[in-house]
Amino acid sequence: MIKHIFKKEWFNPLFYYILHYLQDNDIREIYVYGGSSSAKTHSILQALMIDGYYRNYSTLVYRKEQTAIKTTVKNECKAIIENLNLTQYQEFDFEFRYNEQKLQFKGIDKEGKIKGLKGFRKLFFDEIDQFKVEEFNQAKLRLRGEENQQLLFSWNPISSKHWLKGYL
Repeated sequence: MIKHIFKKEWFNPLFYYILHYLQDNDIREIYVYGGSSSAKTHSILQALMIDGYYRNYSTLVYRKEQTAIKTTVKNECKAIIENLNLTQYQEFDFEFRYNEQKLQFKGIDKEGKIKGLKGFRKLFFDEIDQFKVEEFNQAKLRLRGEENQQLLFSWNPISSKHWLKGYL
């Protein structure tokens, strides 16, 4: 396994909170709320990529629309790999591989697409406010069977009438 030296200033303070919570087996769900351009997605992906590499697990990253993946979360991962010199990551169409594990990207059109979670320890829903409550509930039900499985959710400010407000 390649060892890295990271400088503290390369990370947003949010990164350190997320990394801490990823390593706490008693925490099942991590919610990250904030304004646009507040580095939520970037910090979460940094933490998942570094923690996943060193603790050897796979992560599934969801966006509502498959077509947005390559210009959003996948692009963000490519920038992180370049900035942090994470040369052990190999790029494929909708995933990066490392240590026989992967960081995979999927879009969801309907709740039935939240399947095939075996082997994934973390699920990250970028912009959960774009998803339906049924998709949110399916993810919470289906992620099971492995130690330290967690769900991460990020979103921007939403209406007080949005379904997500009932879960907070």
